[in-house]
Amino acid sequence: MEEKTKLLPTALILISTVVLSFKLATPAYVQVIIEANTTIIREIPNLYTRQDVAIILVFSFTLGYTIAYLLYHTRTQQLKTSTPEIIKSLGEDEIKVYTIIKNEGIIYQHEIVKMTGFSKAKVSRILDKLEATGLIERKRRGTSNIVVLRK
Repeated sequence: MEEKTKLLPTALILISTVVLSFKLATPAYVQVIIEANTTIIREIPNLYTRQDVAIILVFSFTLGYTIAYLLYHTRTQQLKTSTPEIIKSLGEDEIKVYTIIKNEGIIYQHEIVKMTGFSKAKVSRILDKLEATGLIERKRRGTSNIVVLRK
């Protein structure tokens, strides 16, 4: 995502955070009762007016939506990176696993463990990384995972 397109969402996050922090950290309202010669001062904790609640709701929604927007667009930008560039960034073990998947087309995860000699945990971590880069996809089949290349 270009820096120019990140400017507005970043500004919205900053403004929403400041407004929410101010509204939620506002001191409690105070009630002053004066009767004859006595004055009673009582704090009324957690009292929000309808306007306060509306502001909190609007800025909470704005904050959540803006963060989701940035995360989604950052993720789609990463997936738009070309496959050769992604493969260049992989380590030796990741390339080994990716090559096996590419040659087989569709393969069970436990077969990758057998073919590479890596531990189940290591294969799982490698597949997590390959899946995060958008190169492969794992599909649950019973108690096993099938690994396929993404188109």
